[in-house]
Amino acid sequence: MRTATAVRQAGETTGSPRSRAAAAIRSSYVTTSTLGAMDLHVIGPLASPAERAAVDAILGPAESGWRGGVRDTGIDGHVARGGHEARSRRDLLIPALHAVQSRIGWISQPALNYVSRRLTVPPAEAWGVATFYALFATSARPPIVAHVCDDLACRLAGSDELCADLERTM
Repeated sequence: MRTATAVRQAGETTGSPRSRAAAAIRSSYVTTSTLGAMDLHVIGPLASPAERAAVDAILGPAESGWRGGVRDTGIDGHVARGGHEARSRRDLLIPALHAVQSRIGWISQPALNYVSRRLTVPPAEAWGVATFYALFATSARPPIVAHVCDDLACRLAGSDELCADLERTM
């Protein structure tokens, strides 16, 4: 948000609200144009070979640097695929997350970043999916996990006794 100081620096100290708004927009263009081209990257450690193999088993090998492969500046620096092609693969997000969890036991941040990059899905959206479903784990957990329904109908059918039996045996 621009302050009155920024507007005055843009050369508009007085005038109608419309002229002040126009000056603020012009000054934001100047500020934006000084940043140059920006390329957003996911920051963090790289996915392990096992995590990449799990994702690649579902999605196939990476075709380009834009899709998680090795970046070739001769080709990848000039063309980025997206639009309908990128959206057509979004349905593979849950199977890719499931493959990582099946192979590793949980979904790490690097694995989530790799899945996001391969599917051209924003990392925040992939995180939302991974944390929405209770059967996905985003932190390390024991190798054996039992999921028992605990709603009213299941409790009436004996889920509390089942949980007590599981706690005794494990």
